[in-house]
Amino acid sequence: SMSILEIGSGLGGPARHIANETGATVTALELQPDQDKLASDLTRRCGLSEKVRHLCGDFLTYDWNGKKFDAIVSWLALYHIEDHDALLQKSFDLLNPNGLFYAEDLISRQPFKENELGELSREIFANYLPNYQTYKSELEKKGFDVFLYQDMSDNWSKVARDRITSYINKKDRHIRVHGKDVVNGLISFYSFTDRYFSSGKLGGIRVFARKIN
Repeated sequence: SMSILEIGSGLGGPARHIANETGATVTALELQPDQDKLASDLTRRCGLSEKVRHLCGDFLTYDWNGKKFDAIVSWLALYHIEDHDALLQKSFDLLNPNGLFYAEDLISRQPFKENELGELSREIFANYLPNYQTYKSELEKKGFDVFLYQDMSDNWSKVARDRITSYINKKDRHIRVHGKDVVNGLISFYSFTDRYFSSGKLGGIRVFARKIN
């Protein structure tokens, strides 16, 4: 019976999974119109349109008309939003009493140089990369009780390395199915993320928090 908001829902996979597995009602908010349109079509084809509502818009400016949620979730999307203070405040305000906040997000493990920050912004639209302690303290300052906080950096570094290795090993198959342009684009993206995770500078966290009233 819960009402859940996903920020940066992409093609809607997590939203559909949550709705299908739990019966919860999920509002899937995505900034990019093409992704939102395809996500909505996939949800319709899965027979989940009554449980998953797709919206296209910017989380910081979207008018919710007083609507509240029991939980807010997000997977690898919040680092795109530069104004993290506004992001956390709006998340807090949109939650019902004792509402839950769950996110998996990118962080910095070591300080980045200016040229590295520019490259991260261009290639993966990384606009806010606090360190491990800063991310947690910012949630607590807004009134969240952070009851699970995990450093996922080593795990995700391995995932990034395994992903590019596996993809290159099957390159011929991928070219046959998807074409050279798609394959070259993904190899570039996978190599980029692997390089930054392997450098020890880019990391990730998993956080589960509750709104304190």
